[in-house]
Amino acid sequence: MQIFDDTGTVRIEDDVATLIFVRRLAHPIERVWQAITDPEHRARWFGQTTIEPRAGGMIETDPDDPPVPTSAKHMSGRIVVWDPPHVLGHEWHQAIVSASMVRYELVSDGDGTVLTFSHSGLKPHDARGFVPGTHAYLDRPDCTFGRYRYPGVVRALRGRRPALHLKAGLARQGWMPCPSANG
Repeated sequence: MQIFDDTGTVRIEDDVATLIFVRRLAHPIERVWQAITDPEHRARWFGQTTIEPRAGGMIETDPDDPPVPTSAKHMSGRIVVWDPPHVLGHEWHQAIVSASMVRYELVSDGDGTVLTFSHSGLKPHDARGFVPGTHAYLDRPDCTFGRYRYPGVVRALRGRRPALHLKAGLARQGWMPCPSANG
């Protein structure tokens, strides 16, 4: 088994950034795929979603957080990779960032699944700004499976804690941590 640093990485090349997170979730690949692609399951951890489950289909999501106008956080895009239960890749069009791409890659790992999430084509300041919120959102599927509660992204980031200290900060606020292979 590998050990993963779940705090994320920002890679910058020629003033274009890619945000990367690798997580090991303690759930089978089919269940993780369902959390990422099924609108009912996706609504539990990310927000209301409509999805046409095929390459060339559309995806639209209205994230639950942060508490800003829906027009600012609404995301839409065309699905460019649909390879169940291994890869979902789609465009990311959102008013607060430049057009970009998101990719979820899943690999079975014993009784769990390794999720590699990447968000590419970002401006460096946008990628750095997305790190804490993406970190918090990617904890949510594991919480959802275990029926643990999780805070809203804004509450999780109160005091602008760096992602590295996010879990410790949540524990101090009384939130039940999600048990996972990530610690």
